[in-house]
Amino acid sequence: MTPDRQLWRRDAAAVLGSGAAYFLVRGATPVWAMAWVAPAPVLAFACAAPARAAAVAAFVAYALGGLASLPLLAAVVSVPVLVVVLVGTSVAFAALVLVTRRVTIRRNRWDAVFVFPILWTACDHLASRGGVAGIAYSQVDCPPAIQIAAWTGMAGVTFLVSLAPSALALAWHLRRNRGEAVRAFAIPLALCAAALGWGAWRLAQPEIGAMVRVGLAATDETIRFFRTERADEALPVVAAYVRRIDALAARGAQVVVLPEKFVGVTPAYADAARDLLAVAARTHHVWVVAGLNRIAGSAPRNVALVLDPDGQVAMEYAKVHMVPGYEDGYVTGQAPATIRTAAGTWAVAICRDLMFTDVARANARAGAGLLLVPAWDFGADGRLAARIAAMRAVEDGVAVARPAQDGVVAVSDDRGRILAEAATNGTPEALLVVDVPMGRGATLYSRVGDWFGWIATLAAVILIVWRPAVTSGD
Repeated sequence: MTPDRQLWRRDAAAVLGSGAAYFLVRGATPVWAMAWVAPAPVLAFACAAPARAAAVAAFVAYALGGLASLPLLAAVVSVPVLVVVLVGTSVAFAALVLVTRRVTIRRNRWDAVFVFPILWTACDHLASRGGVAGIAYSQVDCPPAIQIAAWTGMAGVTFLVSLAPSALALAWHLRRNRGEAVRAFAIPLALCAAALGWGAWRLAQPEIGAMVRVGLAATDETIRFFRTERADEALPVVAAYVRRIDALAARGAQVVVLPEKFVGVTPAYADAARDLLAVAARTHHVWVVAGLNRIAGSAPRNVALVLDPDGQVAMEYAKVHMVPGYEDGYVTGQAPATIRTAAGTWAVAICRDLMFTDVARANARAGAGLLLVPAWDFGADGRLAARIAAMRAVEDGVAVARPAQDGVVAVSDDRGRILAEAATNGTPEALLVVDVPMGRGATLYSRVGDWFGWIATLAAVILIVWRPAVTSGD
């Protein structure tokens, strides 16, 4: 077989191996285990192939994997933007693989195993600043893997998930130097095992927080009224949610959380809408958190109205992070937004607030142990959105209750375990009552923030500009 033909076959195998694994990771229902091996075939190929072949293999493999994310992206962006995202992320992945290849070949020692994890962690960290969902969220269905986020934020999860495939690839690359190959595999394996072991230990610790019985309700049948400015359309929607409050309170709920912008409200009938909710809160002596779309001329507000068990307005929180293109012109709010209750301190956020880390962190630093989050998903992304909320729970030591219309109603504890979830599609309404332990709060991450992500970013810059001398590996 000619060298060119051998190279082509290795190229194809690397593309198919990494592409298939990334396809299983990047869809609406990720197979979390695939993230721990996905880049390994491409990385192993890149270290033994010409730079051009390595770049093409990395680009094609990541683009193939990205096809799984098209339904999620298509729900929120236009086709041109979708293409830019698909191509741009694939180019970025190829660039990271090329930097990894250069350092690995020139360094030719076991410690090059950290190059790809550092680069990928830095890339994901910077992308997360713009609300982009990274590979760390694929690990929420493996709770031991995400506990490190309580120290490092999700950047630590990204690093771990990237370290394992890097170890596989580098051990294969250094296979002719047994000592270096063993170190390249064994040291990262020990680090990953230690992190997972600590995560398992953390999950085994008993709950110490007070239990709060939380009711959540959402329906897709009345979504169309989120922009209504007519009382004869809006008030029946509010009345229908009042009936859901009645049902959840009858099942013992202490607090009932309703979705984001479940109805449009104007000043003409705002008091009537509030009074309906207040009567329900007062009648059942429950807290009510209701997401309303306050339509007021040129300054609309996306708010969570909080009513106490006496039916009094305890707070009206305005969303901080708006959805570009959908909420342009909305007045933004501020965090934290905490509520003192007999069960402890609760806090309120709204939907996309949890795509970023600042709102949950601010509330955790203010002492909150339970985060109540009215939400509205885009259908296909509902499961992912619930897991993003679960990552915030681990990072900040707070439990999260998140009812979303056109998506998933879900509750997670402060360890990121999904306690209950229900999709709103295919059912007239999704109702859940869940006993939620108050979060322990006070994590290292909630106090310090993105220290790990910024260290990885600095290290990545150094790796990109560094030109290591060629070593023999002996």
